[in-house]
Amino acid sequence: LSYYRNAIKFEITDNYSYDLFWKPIAPQLAGIKKIYFSPDGVYNQINLNALRNPSTGKYLLEETVIENVTNTKDMVARAAPGKRVGKTYLYG
Repeated sequence: LSYYRNAIKFEITDNYSYDLFWKPIAPQLAGIKKIYFSPDGVYNQINLNALRNPSTGKYLLEETVIENVTNTKDMVARAAPGKRVGKTYLYG
């Protein structure tokens, strides 16, 4: 977390934080177009959209749509009544 903060503070390219915070879960999200994300712990202190993928040179914001929710019940409130959209997976 301190490296992430210093990279922002000193405006340096951060090729480390993506590998630490996002790369471990990215394979499980392959093919997913939109992610509803309820941050906890360290994820409350970082901006996922600003993580730079060192492999592609793109920011996570350019590779996927991440919508932050305060908790998972927010997803139910956003859904259209009676409309089925497909499969949903929840990870904790």
